[in-house]
Amino acid sequence: LLAHPASIDLRITISGKDQILLEETLHKTKNAVYEILKENIYGENGQSLESVIAELLIRTRRTLAVAESCTGGLLGHRITNIPGSSLYFRQSVVAYSNSSKIQLLGVKSETIENYGAVSKETVLEMARGIRNQAKTDCVIAISGIAGPSGGTKEKPVGLVYIAVIVGDKEIIRDYHFLGNRLEIKEKAVTTALDLLRRELLKTV
Repeated sequence: LLAHPASIDLRITISGKDQILLEETLHKTKNAVYEILKENIYGENGQSLESVIAELLIRTRRTLAVAESCTGGLLGHRITNIPGSSLYFRQSVVAYSNSSKIQLLGVKSETIENYGAVSKETVLEMARGIRNQAKTDCVIAISGIAGPSGGTKEKPVGLVYIAVIVGDKEIIRDYHFLGNRLEIKEKAVTTALDLLRRELLKTV
């Protein structure tokens, strides 16, 4: 087992001289691992989460756009690391300030005033705003507090809201990530991508 900030690598090694027995044992062991972890496994042989999402989007003929705040473009960066991502990725907006959320994504000023920039209400309006602009099948929106400052008792550093829209389904989750600024950003992006992956799997 090798732990990363937001994922775990699991490597199975089997040794011996009987090649047929080795292959049978490896196959049984792999099946047992899948039976336990199920959809928590996103890929094999070093496959990245974003490459899995690429395959799912292409297979289901869906398009994607994203709106980011605290992750500052890291989500779009991860998605566009995949060659050929222009087949499904349409647009990314980094709306870091409150005014940019209002101007670029159509978030209501009253929503930010009443609930704050880091809230389920704001992140949902961010998601709906980017979808209206890009006209995509799927969207991801992220808003949170990456730290090390800016947190409060009610909204501490590490609080991140993620909204995912797939078709007509809207999903909003809140997470409390630990770590430094970069680790929180990485965890937020990986979690958002995985949330999209899980929803796409339901439609395959």
